[in-house]
Amino acid sequence: MLLDAKDTAVTTATAEALLARGDLLSWRMFARAWGAAAEDSSATNYIDHLNSCLIGAMYVASMDPEKAASLRGVVERLSCDEDEGVRFAATELRSLVLEGL
Repeated sequence: MLLDAKDTAVTTATAEALLARGDLLSWRMFARAWGAAAEDSSATNYIDHLNSCLIGAMYVASMDPEKAASLRGVVERLSCDEDEGVRFAATELRSLVLEGL
């Protein structure tokens, strides 16, 4: 659903819901989709939608120091994930989150 081939509204709604949960599993799924979209040069539309959702999640987290710390912690943990695709995406996501918060 994060990379719905027919409807980017599904991509956005799914990403927003996962990031609102804020737990490691949700962010892991988001990171996997981010990595898949980043590897596919024809998937720039997905990256745009995922990036928009990421910015929204960072904005929400920036309003609450505990949420901001939790978000930083989640992306740090993802950088050590067993899945290479998640680790790849986590590197970029961590950089974006640390710069954005």
